[in-house]
Parts: sequence; structure tokens; C-alpha cells
Amino acid sequence: MGKNYAVGARLAGPLAVINRKLPKYFSYDEVRSIIEQTSNPRDRLLLECLWQTGGRVSEVIQLTPGSIDFANDTIRVVTLKRRALMERAIPAKPQFLGVLAKFIAAQRLQESDRLFPITRFRVHQIVRKACRAAGVGDARAHAHTFRHSFGVHLIQRMPLPAVKAVMGHASVDSTLVYTALTAQDVRRHFDDVHF
Repeated sequence: MGKNYAVGARLAGPLAVINRKLPKYFSYDEVRSIIEQTSNPRDRLLLECLWQTGGRVSEVIQLTPGSIDFANDTIRVVTLKRRALMERAIPAKPQFLGVLAKFIAAQRLQESDRLFPITRFRVHQIVRKACRAAGVGDARAHAHTFRHSFGVHLIQRMPLPAVKAVMGHASVDSTLVYTALTAQDVRRHFDDVHF
């Protein structure tokens, strides 16, 4: 998962101490602010794709119009991390699919054309520039931070196996790290519980 980690937090009370390093992530408001700072339509859509799919950079820059299943509201992503190529379908919101459709039409992209014909390095430049403009520190200004943010956002709203499937994790252990991150904010979650 790269070197983009923060030191694990000690949790008080009945919660155990987390002794592993935890990935850094953006809050929902930070994500929206970072995307809003991006004026270039292609770059803005790129950041939306990183956020709304939770895809790895290598997966997102390989997306084509053919990757998008408008009939079933999903985006098919090829997982390049494993030895055997695997495909997973990520649910997508209709509003986001509408933005993708408009972009594809405006750019006159063919079925096999890449939506973002740029390098991984260029993606990181775009992310760093947008983060800087949004006042988000360089320690978190990485494209992969969008993936971790997506995972944290999902784990608060979906069952663990569903998050694992959407994220394309080979092991549930990779998904469990997001529960540790959300546990750091135990007071807020506990306050939402009604007895």
C-alpha cells in the first residue's frame, strides 16, 4: 500500500491499542474541497474518478468508455496488482455516470480510448496541485489517499464483505484497516447510537 502512512493511534477505554501504522485519508469535506479547486475539466473528472471508484491510479488511468456500464450503473475496473488480471464492477451513482457520459461525448472518445491518457506521475502532479490549493498538507497529497478515503467512507456505511469486494482486496485483512481508522473517532460514532 505504499509509504503513505500515519502512526497508529492509542484508543482509551475498552478499545485495544492499535499497534500498526494506519493509512492517511481525507475527510469528505476535504475531498470535495480538493476537487473544487481543480478548474481543468479532465483533471477534475480524474479526481472524481479516484474518489468515486476508490480505484488505484493504475486502474483509473486505464479506464475507457467501454469500462462504463451505463445500463447497470457500474464501472468495470481491471485489477492490475495481482498476477492474474481480475475485473471488478464498482457501483456508480447516476449523477457521476452522467458527468462521465458528457465528458465522453465532448471529447468524442471511442469505446477503447482511454479517458485519461496520462502517466501515473502526471496524476500525482494533479493531486498535489489540487491539495495545495485546498490547503491540504503534502503528507497526504497523494493519489492513493483518495483510495483510502473511499475505503473509510464505505466502511462507515456498508458491511465489511461488500467493502472488500468494491475495493478489490485479495484479503479481508486489507479491508479491516479501515475499521481501525474509523474506530479512532469512537466518540462521534457512540454519540450517534440511541438507547
